[in-house]
Amino acid sequence: MHIPGSMLHGAVCPVTAALTVAGAGVVIYFARQAEDQPSAMKFAAVTSMIFALQMLNFPVQNGTSGHLLGGALAVMLLGFPLSVVAMAMVLTVQAVFFADGGINALGANILNMGIIAPGVAALALRMLSKKNVHQGLALGIASWVSVVCAALACALEISLSGAVDLNKAIVAMGSIHALIGLGEAGMTVVVVSFLTGYASLWQDREQAVAAGALGAAVTAAMISPLASNFPDGLAHVMSTLAQYHVPVATTTAVATVAAGLTGVCVVFLLSQGVVRLIRVFKR
Repeated sequence: MHIPGSMLHGAVCPVTAALTVAGAGVVIYFARQAEDQPSAMKFAAVTSMIFALQMLNFPVQNGTSGHLLGGALAVMLLGFPLSVVAMAMVLTVQAVFFADGGINALGANILNMGIIAPGVAALALRMLSKKNVHQGLALGIASWVSVVCAALACALEISLSGAVDLNKAIVAMGSIHALIGLGEAGMTVVVVSFLTGYASLWQDREQAVAAGALGAAVTAAMISPLASNFPDGLAHVMSTLAQYHVPVATTTAVATVAAGLTGVCVVFLLSQGVVRLIRVFKR
């Protein structure tokens, strides 16, 4: 769902960038005030894990793939305010270091995947918990809804850019990401269950989750060459509706693993620095 820079035109980029900066400012304020904050190690490990898991595209249908977005996963493990910071870190590193999503589209990508997705997931989890829905089911529902809402926001943005008709974009993006959301739900529940079960074996659960998340990040990067090469949901929709050219990945397995491990290290180190900086200015 990473929007390339060439796909957005007109006022969409500056408007989404302004909304993202404003939203991030509010979120960082609440992150600074939060009483229950994860350790810097846990924050960096979970953020690195989301980066690596996003590399694992899975086939959906008709030559299309999807990958974990991670909004609900971040909310579940880090809480809402810091989940936005984590997602913003992942998306920024992807855009700056790996050209995954254009720099001029970074505001839109963070708005969709870093603010809307975790925001919707947090709201859904809160509402479902009040209704005493089983946590696993609630997490699955929140994951699915977060992906669909982020996809619809993406459809609106590419439509406002004049690339495709709004009604066609909403139907196409909504339908394909409703399927991708099922994969998101399954992966999120499995990862959270694994980390929760792993942490229960150790006295220091905070550090256990951090160790488990970092191990999952490295594992995901190592097996990334096995990911599907089919275009993701957005690329599939654009190739269908607007004859958008979809580049085919030609990198070798070794290069893919090296890029994944490098990204994990970069995200881990930057995330630790960012969360420590937030705490320095905590009131």
